[in-house]
Amino acid sequence: MRLTGAATGRELLACLLREWRRFGGDANSSFRRGMREWTQQIMLGFGASSVELPSFEELERATEDDRMEYLLEDHIREWRAELHREGIAQGVEQGIAQGIAQGVEQGIAQGVEQGIAQGERNALERLAGRRFGAGAARRLSAALNGAPSRQRLDELGDLIVLCRTTEEFVGKLDG
Repeated sequence: MRLTGAATGRELLACLLREWRRFGGDANSSFRRGMREWTQQIMLGFGASSVELPSFEELERATEDDRMEYLLEDHIREWRAELHREGIAQGVEQGIAQGIAQGVEQGIAQGVEQGIAQGERNALERLAGRRFGAGAARRLSAALNGAPSRQRLDELGDLIVLCRTTEEFVGKLDG
């Protein structure tokens, strides 16, 4: 009856090992053999169980210490498998969360950087247009194509401030 109450293969094996001890000796040998075969049939119902049923001979030779060691090894295998599954799941979840966080952070930083650069470009074009006219603003816009460096943006801003005439501005812009 105790064997039929097991919910998992591991519980079933633990119960078998306890009962094996209760029915020791040569007089109960055929009963133990039947108990092991019956246990093997029950274990088939648990599907792909991580528990391996020892052979009859292994059970017969096993001392109490061996039986306890076998159960402990089984528990350790099960715990390791569980920790491995959880570890992988946690690692994947953490990796995804970190990847999303880094991607969002990088995207925000890049968007801010691009927004600042575009704002500076627009401001320089507007200032050049007010100071030197629409033609100079268009020439400056062409010079700003691509992704000019921070240094280049500063140089172009200085030209707008320092040049006295449109011709001087366009000459230095082209040169």
